[in-house]
Amino acid sequence: MAIARGSNQRLTLLILLLISVTVVTLDYHGTVSRGIGHVRNGVMSVLSPFQRATTAVLHPIGDVFAGAIHYGQLSTQNNQLRAQIGVLQRRTAMDNYSLAAAHQVEILSRLPFTNLTSVVGSVIAPASSNFRRTIEIDLGTSEGVGPGMPVVGTSGLIGTIISSTGSTSVVELVLDAHFGVGVLLGPTYFRAVGSGTGLSLEQLQSTSVIPHVGQVAITSGQDNGAYPPGIPVGAVTSVTKNASGQLARVTITPSVNFSQLQYVSVLQWLAPA
Repeated sequence: MAIARGSNQRLTLLILLLISVTVVTLDYHGTVSRGIGHVRNGVMSVLSPFQRATTAVLHPIGDVFAGAIHYGQLSTQNNQLRAQIGVLQRRTAMDNYSLAAAHQVEILSRLPFTNLTSVVGSVIAPASSNFRRTIEIDLGTSEGVGPGMPVVGTSGLIGTIISSTGSTSVVELVLDAHFGVGVLLGPTYFRAVGSGTGLSLEQLQSTSVIPHVGQVAITSGQDNGAYPPGIPVGAVTSVTKNASGQLARVTITPSVNFSQLQYVSVLQWLAPA
């Protein structure tokens, strides 16, 4: 019985739909047109619940298709915006880097611990030898830079030029075992030499002066004029005594952070011949 009732309902719906289509497509005039109008209104009233139900079902489906189309457009726009943001972020980073570099170069051009004429350049790369603590810079003889000239950073002594070409130079760092410089700790003169990671003081047994941790070492200007006086070299970080109470070892950590070294200033200073 349920199957027959369902079939009758479908048949009734089909008949009503057929009548509706027929009525809508016919064109009558006068009294017949008014009659047909009544019939059309009646059919529409009967079909209205079915129309609302169909609209309720199909409307979300339409939204899904429309949403899918708009999603693709929004995804494309989102990717474009992300790309534009990336470009702006890179430009901002470059601008900040340029400002920081310009500020550092400006400081190097007017260092507080020297008034000597200088040339500012940048670090190209470490030198190729694994046995020397050196760097290569983009300054050479064409800029008036040559062997023997001191090299400094914003915080102090970096090293000295040991070789030059027309456009580049190799700098021996204060860390190198071949490097040596006369320093003052307070009023006392010491000879400091590179130890690979820092500097160590020499001839400690011949002095009664005991340096203390934190004391700042500066160039003395007394080592045959190899370096002008007053350049910060580093600070004492350890003091070791032997069993008799005499100094055994004094270590100085350089003022310059070599891991972040980008720009240098070459002092146009040469020791007297």
